[in-house]
Amino acid sequence: MHARINTTYLVNLLQSSIDNKAYIAGKLLHAHILRLGLSADTFLVNRLIELYSKCDHIHAARHLFDQMVERNIYSWHSLLSAYCKEGQLDNAHKLFMKMPERNSVSWNTVISAFARNGYERKALEVYSLMNVHGFSPTHITLASILSACGGLGELECGRVSHGSAVKYGLHKNVYVGNALLSLYVKCGCPRDALIAFRELDEPNEVSFTAMMCGLVETDQVEEAFEMFRLMQRSGIRIDSVSLSSVLRVCAKGGGSNFGWNGETDGDLPHIQGKQVHSLTIKRGFEGDLHVCNSLLDMYAKNGDMGSAEVLFGNLSETSTVSWNVMISGFGQNHDKERAMEYMERMRGLGVEPNEVTYINMLAACVKSGDVENGRLIFDSMACPSLISWNAILSGYSQNEDHLEALKLFREMQFQNQRPDRTSLAIMLSSCSEIGFLECGLQVHATSLKCVSSGDIYIASGLIGMYLKCGRVEVAFWAVLFIAPAAPTAPVERKLMDKEEARGWIGAATIMSSCVEPKLQYQMLLLLPLTYYSPKSSALAFSNDAANSLLPILWHKRKLG
Repeated sequence: MHARINTTYLVNLLQSSIDNKAYIAGKLLHAHILRLGLSADTFLVNRLIELYSKCDHIHAARHLFDQMVERNIYSWHSLLSAYCKEGQLDNAHKLFMKMPERNSVSWNTVISAFARNGYERKALEVYSLMNVHGFSPTHITLASILSACGGLGELECGRVSHGSAVKYGLHKNVYVGNALLSLYVKCGCPRDALIAFRELDEPNEVSFTAMMCGLVETDQVEEAFEMFRLMQRSGIRIDSVSLSSVLRVCAKGGGSNFGWNGETDGDLPHIQGKQVHSLTIKRGFEGDLHVCNSLLDMYAKNGDMGSAEVLFGNLSETSTVSWNVMISGFGQNHDKERAMEYMERMRGLGVEPNEVTYINMLAACVKSGDVENGRLIFDSMACPSLISWNAILSGYSQNEDHLEALKLFREMQFQNQRPDRTSLAIMLSSCSEIGFLECGLQVHATSLKCVSSGDIYIASGLIGMYLKCGRVEVAFWAVLFIAPAAPTAPVERKLMDKEEARGWIGAATIMSSCVEPKLQYQMLLLLPLTYYSPKSSALAFSNDAANSLLPILWHKRKLG
């Protein structure tokens, strides 16, 4: 009778090999285990599977797994984790479905792997199966599912998962909360994101950064900067990501309303951007290329190319992004020559221009009125992107070469480049300027295929085009499609007001163009059915539009 072998020393040696990813040492231990006749020891074999998985030898791990005499849940989970880590999600899913028993760890491993690797729909399917099998979600489950919903833009599914988080008391967990913030930000619901943020027990730098990004995306620039101030006051660690985010806030605020109570202060974003620049130096991030590129962008967006050049000249290293920001900055500030100079310097230093470089250079030419050179750059592109098409179309339209713009638009369609709302709006503007109704009708037909019928940007362009082409009655019906439908749930008033404003201006323009009182009156009666709320009229009307509408309102009162 053989004495029982003490395996404690083997376990310790295996753990040391796992911690240090010592593949060769692990192989020697494996051979020693075989010599000792311990190949059937489930615990030791599980450690070997974990070792091979950690050392990226997943085939060896699978071979061991297949040879096991007796497996336990740890055996299955070790191999499952290895497949997920390697991105072998098909193998992971097949193994998962074969598991004789599953626990919360198994479900979470698969769900998070699918969500993390861009298979959001599959993550939702497995989550649904998890619910069917009676497993309650953990904070890891819900964080993964909310991330998947955000990636898919599935707001309603995300709201249901939010409800589950509240049900299980997990909505205050920082991981779940951050996933909620990301979901609402991606779906354009900053108010919901702010509510979720305020419910967090201990928001971290990820929470604050997500909120800043969400607020700046919806043009709430001052609120975004206030979030950064709160982050500092809360003692949260400032990292390169949060610095880049707040610099994006300052860049977004350049040339816009950034003061309190709607006061315009064009210098405020620039001043605050400089303060953040000082903070980056104080915190030791002046050598972080990502932060420096954000600083360059902030200065460029605020029109301070002098400071941008000084910073660029002091960089210890640059990237294609750095050069592109400088070229774009000069272009935005109507300095095509300097933009061209930087592009030549870029090439001279062996930095290869990419598509963004050419787009920036094209935009610089167009903005300075040099459409001819812009067209040369455009024609040199092997496969122009939609942004490039829109840039050159805009150049022709702005320089009143509308026929060339229309000709290029036909070429764009011939090359199967699908236009977007920007392309269509440019074309409608060109048709309006030259009164080309036939082409305008064609653009209208194209818009029905490419954008939603309620797209207010296109509807406004259609109204203007039909009015300038003398088709007031068609413009009258076009306004039916200009406003979004009344929402079924609370919406962001700031966003809605902007859309409504355009709608009211379009409606006032049409009504002021209608010479027949009966048509004016019909139009006025139509407005309450079409628009969600008339209180945005204070935002909407320019003086001209308001003055045009007043006689119509007076006429309605007399008919009243």
